[in-house]
Amino acid sequence: SGSLELVDPDFAPAIGIALAALVMVVIPTTVETLSRGRSLGKLALGIRVVRDDGGPVRFRHAFLRALVGIGEIGLTLGSVALVASLTNDKGKRLGDMAAGTYAIRVRGGRPTLAPLVMPPYLAAWASHADMRRLP
Repeated sequence: SGSLELVDPDFAPAIGIALAALVMVVIPTTVETLSRGRSLGKLALGIRVVRDDGGPVRFRHAFLRALVGIGEIGLTLGSVALVASLTNDKGKRLGDMAAGTYAIRVRGGRPTLAPLVMPPYLAAWASHADMRRLP
């Protein structure tokens, strides 16, 4: 035949599976591992994934989350993940339960401020300062 084929048609399903694995497992695992539990979406929402002990996620945690996510998110359009997170106290989806992780909010709330310390050169002034409220 006179048509030019770049890929053998019998090989096309394997390429599709490899691309799906890349998009659904390899890329999310790599991003979540290198960013210590954050992705572009998590960064925008102000959340981060941490281990159950509060530490940063490692490769195995991110890989297991992504692997379970294929069935939990990819095959059910997220409905299983939604139900799981709504019925769990910490909002864990099945991938979090399997990996021992959960998502936390890292933005918002009041920041912890350092305690105020009186500079030594103002100690004499502070001992006589009137701290009552002004009328």
